[in-house]
Amino acid sequence: MRSVVYHYENEALLSQKMAMDNILGGEACMWSEYVDKNNIQSRIWSRLGPIAERLWSSPDVIDTQSMYRRMDQTNSMLEVLGITSVNQERNIFVMKYVQKLDNNSLFLSIKNIMQYIEPWGHGKRRIKVTTKSELNRLVDIAIPCSYKARQILKHIKLVINGQEKCNVSLSYLVAEMSTVLENSNTIKGLATVDKELKVVATRISKLSSIFLQYLNSLQSVSYEWTAQDEIALAYILRGVEILEAEVSLADDVVTALSLLHNSLKEGVKLPLSCVIDSESPQRIQSEE
Repeated sequence: MRSVVYHYENEALLSQKMAMDNILGGEACMWSEYVDKNNIQSRIWSRLGPIAERLWSSPDVIDTQSMYRRMDQTNSMLEVLGITSVNQERNIFVMKYVQKLDNNSLFLSIKNIMQYIEPWGHGKRRIKVTTKSELNRLVDIAIPCSYKARQILKHIKLVINGQEKCNVSLSYLVAEMSTVLENSNTIKGLATVDKELKVVATRISKLSSIFLQYLNSLQSVSYEWTAQDEIALAYILRGVEILEAEVSLADDVVTALSLLHNSLKEGVKLPLSCVIDSESPQRIQSEE
């Protein structure tokens, strides 16, 4: 599914400055083959705001981080005013999913790992539906451009660059990855979980395990790059597309892992002010 950045950095609109004088307006189309009343808002928002801004902004307005700040503020305001209900919609969707599995205790775990995947667009999906089909798969619940994924990438950049309070960012990353690893391991260990959810949980378990491994290595003064570190990232990159569930690992999380990988390979060492004192996250292991 096309990301917010894809729409915001649309080169056709940015490059055709002369043609803009002949454009009276624009629209964002919502193709509804895989949309119903239960997930339509999560498909429209948050991408609609940035599309509107792109249509009416000068071509030199291209700061995506600034755009994300305005987008998040606008979406929060729309939720508070009751104009949209994306969060409520997602909660209801996840609850329906866990009820289908007959295991309501999985609600928080599934909601957590869902922040690390993104849905395929209608052009890629292979399992066709009709107007009578019930849209209750993971791909129907997942949202594009996860806020959590963006936070992971932001904090990785702060840590790698050794910026002020990077120890806070490092603590945040360790806590987040430990939580998602625990949740994904819980889900994939249950016999009652369906095939789609199990394969997604297994992939996210491996992702978070490697992430924690890299974060530990980055804090070690005696760390040396090994072939196993190279293999770890290759494993993730080969499995970005999760075919069985028609979803992908969140792009910003994969980018964050790649940045971490490259920093380790280049021998980047954290300043002492950035290193945290905590139990080793490597105690939680991912199972193949």
